Amino acid sequence: TCQPFAIPDAWRKYRTIDYGLDRLACLWVALDETGHAYVYRELCESNLMISEAAERILAATPPGERIYATLAPPDLWSRSQESGRSKALLFGEHGLCFTKTDNDRETGWLSVKELLRTDPEGNPRLRIFRTCPEIIRCLPALQIDPLHPSDTRNEPHSITHAPDALRGFAIYYSRPAPPETARRHAVWPPDM
Repeated sequence: TCQPFAIPDAWRKYRTIDYGLDRLACLWVALDETGHAYVYRELCESNLMISEAAERILAATPPGERIYATLAPPDLWSRSQESGRSKALLFGEHGLCFTKTDNDRETGWLSVKELLRTDPEGNPRLRIFRTCPEIIRCLPALQIDPLHPSDTRNEPHSITHAPDALRGFAIYYSRPAPPETARRHAVWPPDM
């Protein structure tokens, strides 16, 4: 953890969420010029409808703060049987558009572990502002799943939301770029 400081405007900033009616966890993460990550703000509340969750996230983001992407797990794109609409679409209708992360739990937790490692100079690659008590409390409370040692247990469920939001950021941040594909070039006639 570290004491809060003013995040430079030049640093790339992300929001990353885990949402369920039982709990919303939203973390704001900034990347410095060396690729070190800082969790600098959090919002964790229970029993929020999508409209309320979007409103709280947008209200917690200061005006003028540039957010590069708001990351969300793929399950938010699943369509409801009742309405045929996804949670991601509903969030978008309330002003909060998402970038889809990967939901591969094993790769996600391995990505979090990589962020928790120190760099060659001995500096942590991930720091959490001391003003983010939920992620500080919940992350070390996670337990390894005895049936899947590369994953965490989903119980107690009350501690999984903030770490799952961090996992979404970590997997997005550590995902290698897709391989370059051959581009198709249009053949234009000379008179165009």
